[in-house]
Amino acid sequence: MSYPTPANVYLDSGILIGAVVAGSRHSSASSDFCEQIALAGSTVFFSQIARYELAHLAWCLASPADRRQLPTDIIQSYGLDYWESNMLVRQRWLNTVNQDFETLLSMFQEVYEIPIRERYWANALNIMSYYNLRSYDALHLATARDLRIRDFATCDRQFESVDNLDLILVRDQT
Repeated sequence: MSYPTPANVYLDSGILIGAVVAGSRHSSASSDFCEQIALAGSTVFFSQIARYELAHLAWCLASPADRRQLPTDIIQSYGLDYWESNMLVRQRWLNTVNQDFETLLSMFQEVYEIPIRERYWANALNIMSYYNLRSYDALHLATARDLRIRDFATCDRQFESVDNLDLILVRDQT
């Protein structure tokens, strides 16, 4: 599927996570979209909070409750069945996900990681109440708005209700 290719785009963490972790939600579409904007030379913006979300999701996906979402070959090659008992398994998996994230970022000609600022959090609280968004989603939106970036790429449908946003909804076909 082809998506719009903006000159400047804010990437919600779902896109970044999907492009980094094979088997995660909307990973194929996220990878394709990131490749598309990288080839077009789009400038990419994302919030620093995405790193924390990535680490959290990587941990969750490797844990017993969610591991089945990952492809079998990944589970086997990383020894994720030993996640609970082997620190080296956890370390290898988390370091690989982080390294893959850095590799993804290096694909883009220009990328800006935006630090979390107090004013973003204050605006996020208003966005949470107005649009009924979760805290991390509201923080991403507050960050993009403060930077005056209208093109916002995400996998999450809850952003469809947001006004004055050029939403790029990136999802795998189901």
